[in-house]
This record gives sequence, C-alpha cells and structure tokens, in this order.
Amino acid sequence: MTTQITLTCLSDDSDQKRYDFTKPGRYTIGRAVDCDIQLPSDFEHAEISRHHCAFEIDPPTVRVCDLDSCNGTFVNGELIGQRQGNQTAEEATPRSGAMRELKHGDEVRVGHEVFRVDVFDASDLLQPIYFG
Repeated sequence: MTTQITLTCLSDDSDQKRYDFTKPGRYTIGRAVDCDIQLPSDFEHAEISRHHCAFEIDPPTVRVCDLDSCNGTFVNGELIGQRQGNQTAEEATPRSGAMRELKHGDEVRVGHEVFRVDVFDASDLLQPIYFG
C-alpha cells in the first residue's frame, strides 16, 4: 500500500504551495539554493536560516529535525530546536531532542512560514486520513 506525505505551505497569499512525497528521503527547507524546499532570500524571510530544518520522510512516517537554525523550528507552536544565540552556524552542533515525529494535521513553523503535514492513503489520495 502506498502512502503519500504532503506538506502544504499555509502562506497568506491565495496559492498555497504543496509538496508531495511518496518515497523515503531527507528534504531540507531553507534559503540556500541547495535546499529541497527553497524559501526566498529576501528581507521578509530573513529569520529563516540557509538550512533551517529537514523533513525525514519514510511513508507513512514523517519527522522534522531542526538544523541548528538561528530562530528555531516549531511544531504546533512548541519550539523543538534552535542553536544558542552566541554560536555561528558553523560552530553549532546538533542537540538531542531537536527531532520530532509528526502526525496528520501537525503544523511546522519556520520563521513566519507554516507547513501543514497531511498523510494520505493510496486508496484515498483525494481525502486525508484522520487519526482520532
């Protein structure tokens, strides 16, 4: 059975960006050109690190890991990881607890961008699966 993980960027503009994943992988979000989901390098996105966080996807499992970002990664409003204020990106070392397993409906915030996590079953890819 195939499962699809969808990340939907819940931005203020009317066209929400959707990223669909059906294969295992590690997908980074940030302002750097080598990120899988690249956010703009403009003033509006200055609080987002070049390599901010990564989604580790192995359908139906999805996790998010903060990559020692300057301003932190939030899951459902809770800070899960952030480098210390006196460290540069090069000096930071990953800390335990900076990774969080996600479930259908969770929201991950990087800067002011929010990504909703949806888990879809192959038999019903048009409808999300609701757990509980």
